[in-house]
Formats: sequence, C-alpha cells, structure tokens
Amino acid sequence: MILDSEDAVKNLKPNLKKFTKIDGLIQAVTAKGSDYDCVSRVFAPKIGINEDPVTGSTHCLIVPYWTAKLGKNKLTAFQASNRTGILYCEISDDRVKISGKASLYSISEILPHLK
Repeated sequence: MILDSEDAVKNLKPNLKKFTKIDGLIQAVTAKGSDYDCVSRVFAPKIGINEDPVTGSTHCLIVPYWTAKLGKNKLTAFQASNRTGILYCEISDDRVKISGKASLYSISEILPHLK
C-alpha cells in the first residue's frame, strides 16, 4: 500500500485483526522518504509477526516500484519499525540487490530428508 507521506507510514497504527482478513500473508506500507528514498513498514499477523523489524524480501517488491517512480536504479530505503533498519538497494537486470548491516538472529541446520 502506497501512503501519501513518510509521517503517515511512521505514525500508522494498524488494526492487526483487520489485516488478517486481507488477502496475502504480508502487508507492506511505503511512502517517499525525506532523508531516504523511501520508507516502509511490514506487517504479517497471519503468520504470527505483528510487525517485521527489517524485511529484505519485501523490499524485492518495494524497490522496483520506487526505482521506477524516482527514475534511478539505486536507492536507500528505511524501514520504520521499532528496531528500524537502512537497506541499500539496487536494481540489476531482473534482480534486486540489497545490502546493509545485519544482526545474527539464529543458527540452524537443515537435515536431508530421511527415507
């Protein structure tokens, strides 16, 4: 969902119960930024995540919109969750490249399927 302003994104107080009735698992809101090219927030209450702190995968959808709208192939995005995060994004052919600082969340091992 595209909002009118950065403040609208930052100050949004969504009714998460109503979000569970919208098609799709994840709902993203975004607007043109003032200090960054765009700002966003991402909500996924259907899968137990009220608000995702910083979402690279959702920016694979947000970045093509803003690069086309702003007429550039590189942009800086700000996710305005409580934890916040800055993503450095680039459109390259049919891919979105994302970089930035990250924190290790977990380590796990995927075992091959046992027959």
